[in-house]
Amino acid sequence: MILTIFTNPIITKNFMYKISLLLIFLVLQSKILYAEESNFYSYKLVDLKTSKVIAEHNSGKLMTPASTQKLITAYAALKELGNNYRFETKFSTQGKVVNKTLHGNLYITFDGNPDLSQKDLASLSIKLKEKGITKIKGNIIIDDSRFDDKYYADGWNIEDKNFAFSAPVSAIVIDQNFFTLKLKEKGSAFQLTEYSPYPKIANHVKLISEKSPQCELELTSNDSNIYMLHGCSLKGSSPDILKIAIQSPKLWAQNLIKFYLNRGNIAFQDIKFNKTPSSSKVLFSFKSRPLNEILKTFLQDSNNLIGEVLLKTIATKKCKVGSFKAGTKILYDFVAHQLKNEELEIQLKDGSGLSRKNLISADIFISLLEKIHYEPREIKETLLAALPSSSSNGTLKTRFIDSLIISRGSLIAKTGYMENTSCLVGFINDKQGKSRYALVVMINNTLMKYKDLKTAEEKLIEQLISNNRLS
Repeated sequence: MILTIFTNPIITKNFMYKISLLLIFLVLQSKILYAEESNFYSYKLVDLKTSKVIAEHNSGKLMTPASTQKLITAYAALKELGNNYRFETKFSTQGKVVNKTLHGNLYITFDGNPDLSQKDLASLSIKLKEKGITKIKGNIIIDDSRFDDKYYADGWNIEDKNFAFSAPVSAIVIDQNFFTLKLKEKGSAFQLTEYSPYPKIANHVKLISEKSPQCELELTSNDSNIYMLHGCSLKGSSPDILKIAIQSPKLWAQNLIKFYLNRGNIAFQDIKFNKTPSSSKVLFSFKSRPLNEILKTFLQDSNNLIGEVLLKTIATKKCKVGSFKAGTKILYDFVAHQLKNEELEIQLKDGSGLSRKNLISADIFISLLEKIHYEPREIKETLLAALPSSSSNGTLKTRFIDSLIISRGSLIAKTGYMENTSCLVGFINDKQGKSRYALVVMINNTLMKYKDLKTAEEKLIEQLISNNRLS
C-alpha cells in the first residue's frame, strides 16, 4: 500500500503537498493545543473565474477570525450606508441671538464621528463668534443618545481597557477616544509630556539603574478618567510613547468642551446631558470624510473603534438602537442574506474582530469574497482600494517584502492577529493586476510567538501559490 501511494504521481503530489504544509508549522512550533496537529489551522483557495476549489483544509471549521472580521463589517456598512455617507457632529439651538448672546441652550449631537478631534473643538469659540455668539445664556447640552452606553463588546479582554485599540465605543468620539503620553527621563526624575489638556496623570514612577521584574511600569485607571502611572523605569532607556484609552467618554467630552470654550472666552451656565429637540436649528457642524475614505483607515490600519462605530451606526439606521446586540444581529442577517442561508453556523459579537467569541469558517469567508468579486464596480473597487496590499500599504506593508512568490501589490487582503491567532482573508491578483483567486488562511490556538506565527502564515500562503502554479 505504501508503494502504491508513492508510485501514483497524483496521490504522491497531494500527499507530499499536505505533508509539506504541515511541516511548515511543526518545524516552527512543536506544541499545539489541539490533540490533532492539523486541527489548529484551515485554509481555502478558489479560482474566481471557474469557481474551482484549488486547495482546502478544514475549511468548514469555525475559527476565531480576529481582525479579518472587519471585512464583513466594511462590506455591510458599504451596502447599508453607501460610499458617500458622512458622520456629522451637529451644534444646534432653539434659542435666538440678541446682542451677541445666545438666549437658549447649545446642543451638541454626537453620532460616533470617527474623525472628530480636539482640533475641531478648539475652533468652537471661533465658530460661535462667526455666528455672532460670544455668550450663551443657557446650558451646553451633550446628546450621546445615538448609541447605547455599553462601551465594550462580549468577549473583549477587560485587561485591555487602558489601551487605545480597546477604546470605549460611544456616540462620543473625540481623538478616537484615546490620548497620548510621552515618558522621558529628566535628571533624576521621570517626566510625562501630555498631548491633551485632559485628563491628568498622577506620576509615581521611580527611576532605577538595573532592570527588576518586581518593579515594572504599570498604569491604572477608573471610570472617572483618573489615571495613575507607577512602578519603575530603567535609567537611560529610550522615551516611551503610550496611547491610553479614555474610560468615560461622557467626562472626556464634558471636560474638553469646557476647556476649549473657557479658553475662547465663551461664557455659559453648565454642561448637561439630554436629547436634542427635533425643532432645534443647526448652527454649524463637523463632518467626517466620506465612508469610502474612512474604510481605508478602518481596513488598512485595522482600526477597531471605526469598526464598532460602523456596527452601531448600521444598527441605529435599521433598528433605531445603536448597540452591539442589534448591530451583530444585522451583520449575521447580512451574511445570511448574501449567502442565501438563514441557518448559518457563525457567531458574531462585535464589528472589529476584537472579541474572542467571534467564530466563522473559511468556507463562509470564501463565499463572501466571491460575492464581493461580482458586486457592482462601485462596491467592489471601494473595498479593494481599502484593503491592505502586499509590500505596499496597511498591515501588509512590511509583509512578503523578500518573497519570490508574492510580488508587490499582488496580494490584497485583510489580516488579523491576536495572541495565538493569525488570519488572512482576501484576493490574489493575476499578472494583469485583476483579482483572480480568493484566499483564506486561519490559524488558531497555537503556542507560537508573533514572529513565528506570521512566518508560518506567510510560508503557507507562498506554498499554496507556488504548488498550484497560480498565474
